[in-house]
Amino acid sequence: MNYNDLIKKLFLLLANINNKDMQVNLVREELQKDILYSIYSRWYDLYFLWWTNLRICYKLDRFSEDLDFSILKPDLNYDINVLAKWIMDNFSQENWYDVSIKYWKVETVQKMNIKIWNILYDLWISPLKDEKIMIKIEIDTNPSLGATYSKEIIESNFWTFILKNQDIASTFSGKIWALLLREYTKGRDYYDLYWYFSNFSHKKFNREYISNIIIQYNKNNNKNKTIPKTHKETLNMILEKLENTDYNKVKEDLKRFLDWSNDKLDLFFEKYNENMIRMIKIYNDNIENDTKNSKTFRL
Repeated sequence: MNYNDLIKKLFLLLANINNKDMQVNLVREELQKDILYSIYSRWYDLYFLWWTNLRICYKLDRFSEDLDFSILKPDLNYDINVLAKWIMDNFSQENWYDVSIKYWKVETVQKMNIKIWNILYDLWISPLKDEKIMIKIEIDTNPSLGATYSKEIIESNFWTFILKNQDIASTFSGKIWALLLREYTKGRDYYDLYWYFSNFSHKKFNREYISNIIIQYNKNNNKNKTIPKTHKETLNMILEKLENTDYNKVKEDLKRFLDWSNDKLDLFFEKYNENMIRMIKIYNDNIENDTKNSKTFRL
């Protein structure tokens, strides 16, 4: 898309948004979709995953920052260089004159930072020409086994295209992994957890995938994190984590990604644990009933 046409359309989308964080989030999301369109017009070996996948493919009602991908099978020789050049060439064709791309490798993860200058200034969001939007891309070249995948039709204000992604069960299993294994508090994990149990109470998360992720994490980091043997054990580990959380840190991280007042955030988290316990019990009952019905059917 031509840059000037993009600016005109974004002005219309931003017309009724006054919060700067939300304006930046909306612009970033349209740029994310532009990059996804560019990738999936050629790159068929990448599978979209994690939290922006939840936002774009499954309508998670908060904004997200980064684009994360995995290849289907481990390939430590995978090279992000060709993908970076492809994205840069597409920007050039669309007359993006203020874009830079940097890429590098950290162990088995290929990383790319795309910096876009001037767009916030051109949209009157920022008075500073050099205030940039940065979109991070990561590609896992040694993915844990057990994930399952799907295809989704994506409709943006500028493109319609098909991408390959992790399905909701596997992506949410990654969210559980993040919640259980992070050594710091990331508020988005807690909101996404609530969102999942609110919207997918009959959808089993992928416990095999969680186990494989923790096994790989323990091996790579010389750790000994518990590997849950059942869905119920996983749920108990989540509840234990919730009991030991500082929700002031949760709210501070989360407020950039939701257009909520501080009062609404306080109200949401006032009974967060109580509501989560209730929803997790409903989820567990659904899973147990599903297991019983499956056994009866097989007999």
